[in-house]
Amino acid sequence: FMSIIRFSLPECNVSILSIDPKAALAATHTGTESPASIYLKSGESALIDAIEDAYGMKIDRYIGATETDFKSFINYFGGIEINVPEQVNYRDSGMSLVLIKGDQTLKGDTFFKYMLYLDSLGSEGKERQSVAMYHLLKGIFNPDNLRKRNKIFKQITNDMLTDISIVDFSSEEDGIVMLMENGITHVDIVDNPENF
Repeated sequence: FMSIIRFSLPECNVSILSIDPKAALAATHTGTESPASIYLKSGESALIDAIEDAYGMKIDRYIGATETDFKSFINYFGGIEINVPEQVNYRDSGMSLVLIKGDQTLKGDTFFKYMLYLDSLGSEGKERQSVAMYHLLKGIFNPDNLRKRNKIFKQITNDMLTDISIVDFSSEEDGIVMLMENGITHVDIVDNPENF
């Protein structure tokens, strides 16, 4: 799964666009190829270039994670509080997922499986992935984590693939503090890159 996220300050707004990593991107320099394929062949730099080209947008920074690192990151926060809109009883050859309907805290393994399950639902699943990413961001950018912001940054830079540097973190720390103090006040779930 993949999401493009834009933060707007000082409003503390976030826009989220989830994209299908297996769907073809029409980028001028890579032709028509999926984000997953571009990443596997050429890495994150080529993937970002292709997304920018295909969608006509600028991506300032990225964070990526292996399955293990993503689950560990979610568990660092004690899980993600989320509302599952319907009971899930999903099985395929690679995984099974059973969730009850309603509010719950999903630990890393379950949250990861939930995101993969949502991949199987097509465009509705992409919208629900964006909502799940919003809940992940809400779990990070809240007053309870204000004092832990340096540890969170270290967790991201040590355990994930990212081009966010200590200089970036320091120069944007006022905005990070603002987001953590106020929380995310509004979210736009975007279903089309043209609306992003």
